[in-house]
Amino acid sequence: MKKSMVAILIAFLMTAFVGAAIFVIGGAALLNKSSIPVSNSPAQTSGLNSPIQSNQVSQLHPTDANTSSSIAAARLDTYYQ
Repeated sequence: MKKSMVAILIAFLMTAFVGAAIFVIGGAALLNKSSIPVSNSPAQTSGLNSPIQSNQVSQLHPTDANTSSSIAAARLDTYYQ
């Protein structure tokens, strides 16, 4: 066999192996019965306007904390209502 044919055969086998592995992992993930619930659903985000978060927002602009924190808090209040 020529070197190019051997290289093409090896490349095809490697591609087939990686593709099969992807399908096996995807199938296992689809059939997994013990999955965890989605953590970014809107129903589970009840503590978004907590004092801790407001404090963190006020620390984003330490040079003008009073003005920026009140603007940020007003935007958060408007967004999450």
